[in-house]
Amino acid sequence: NEPKVTFHNVASLYIPGTSVECHYSLAPHARWTSKDWIGIFKVRWSSVRDYHTFLWSPSPDGYAEGSPTNCSVRFQGQFTT
Repeated sequence: NEPKVTFHNVASLYIPGTSVECHYSLAPHARWTSKDWIGIFKVRWSSVRDYHTFLWSPSPDGYAEGSPTNCSVRFQGQFTT
């Protein structure tokens, strides 16, 4: 089972109150939908409902189903405290 989403350059920790830029790739077999979201979770989360905050994943630039796609979202500082 190949992952559908791969996150890039994930830090081991983030400073609360600072902006966080999240870079990720969709695998060729993944399909983007308007219901996709990226969340920030606290350590030791156990459910997708345990998110601290989230952003809806924007439609990827140049998205073509069946090809890999690079994406990013930016969490502003006020949402990471």
